[in-house]
Parts: sequence; C-alpha cells; structure tokens
Amino acid sequence: MCRKNRVTVADLENSDYFKLIAAIGYDDLKAFIVSHIELKNPLMLIYSVLQVLGFCGLGILVGYYCFGFISNGKFGDELKIMALSFLFSFTVLIVIHELIHAAFFYLFGKRNIGFGVLWRKFMFYTETHREVLSRREMTIVGLAPFFIVSLLGALLFFFSSSLLFSLGGLTVALLHLLFCVGDVAIVAFLFKQKPFPVFTFDDRYERKSYYYVKMK
Repeated sequence: MCRKNRVTVADLENSDYFKLIAAIGYDDLKAFIVSHIELKNPLMLIYSVLQVLGFCGLGILVGYYCFGFISNGKFGDELKIMALSFLFSFTVLIVIHELIHAAFFYLFGKRNIGFGVLWRKFMFYTETHREVLSRREMTIVGLAPFFIVSLLGALLFFFSSSLLFSLGGLTVALLHLLFCVGDVAIVAFLFKQKPFPVFTFDDRYERKSYYYVKMK
C-alpha cells in the first residue's frame, strides 16, 4: 500500500482501501457546482456573503458614476476605467485565473497539465491528466486564484496613488469573485467528506474528474 502522499491512480481504482464517491463529466460540471452551493456549508456561506456585498458595492458604484455622467457629464474617466476592467476581466483575467491553477498544479509536481473550455456554458478549466491530488493540494490549487487576484486588487485599491488604478483594481477583484464559484463549490465538496481523506484525479480522454475517499 502506498503512503498517503504517494497515492496513485492504480491505488484508487484497484484497492479496497478507497471508495469512489463521484465521477463528474466535464459537461456535467456546472450542474455539480450548482448542486453543492449550500449556504449551510461555512465556506460557501462566507463566499456567498462576499459575493453579495461585492456586487452590491459594485452596483452602487456603477449607478453613482452613471448618474453623475448622465446628469452633468462627470465621472467619464471612471466609467471608462470600469468598462476596461469589465473587458479585462472577461478576457485576459480568465487566462490568468487558469494559469494560476496550472502553476500550483506544477508546484505539486504535476506535469501532464491541460486546459479546456465549454463554450456553450462559458466555463473554462485546467486539468492534470491521471495525476492524483489530495484534499489539501486540491484546496490550495482551487483557491489560489481567488486569494492571489483578491490580494493584488486590494493592494491596487489601497496603495495606488492613482484613483483610476484603485478603481480598476477594485472592479477586477470584485468581478473575479464570479469566476471562483466553481472552485469554492468543489473545495466545499471535498471538506464535506471529512473525516475521510479525499483524493482526486482527472481523465482527459474520458473527460471526467474522479473523487475517492480512503475508507481504511
């Protein structure tokens, strides 16, 4: 039997020590995410509160600037920055988000890394083909983009000498919350399996993610 930090796909598939708890097709990922958005889960509750507060604040800010621009032509530069931040968030930031996932896969020794997109659902993903991750590793990989982008946005907002850069950093960080719902839901699912250790791997050709718990 392999040690915990050296569990292989063969161990998971062939050993009685492990039990398959979920096999999620990439096309079914959105439905899986929605089914695990449970506010009774502390992680999902905190994330949902952050989302609501963030988007309420962003909505108030956009409304305030739009009202000022329509009524007396003020805040033109602020609205341009916010528009550019929206454009950046739904193009370049998506790539950055997935590259952060990939960087942490690599940090944990995974080398067969790939990327994909489900255009009909506008969902992007990073995978590592048949390389096992523990719950701890998957949690770090999953939440890394959230913490890194949020930190960079906060640094711009609080420490930039330019009001426009501060506004841009805040807008991007708040919009990025929208991209993290899948990551947070998966991490919440992993911690829902406690006290059992959890292991997961992707299969690129089957287009599925497999989740196992260690029973013994």
